[in-house]
Amino acid sequence: MMLDNKEQEIKMKSTKEYIDLSDPVNNVKKLLDKFADNLELFAPGSFDGDAGEYKGFEGGDDKLYEKRFKKLSAWEKKVEKNINSLMSDYLYSWDK
Repeated sequence: MMLDNKEQEIKMKSTKEYIDLSDPVNNVKKLLDKFADNLELFAPGSFDGDAGEYKGFEGGDDKLYEKRFKKLSAWEKKVEKNINSLMSDYLYSWDK
């Protein structure tokens, strides 16, 4: 009986899992590195509080900095909560 490509891939992956448990962890590290790189790449504005976009006299919005700071602070808390949850899942995977 011949295995199709998907079955072969699953068999090879499960065989490899018996050899090295670090693959899933290394893949998560790569995902986190890519996420960190994308934070600045996809930022639609300046991180610098002195930037012109935050100064009304330079054509910017005086309230924009405060709005972004509030939203980014809320996002930070959400990320922390999710990271803590993921760490709990990770420890659960180790039967801790």
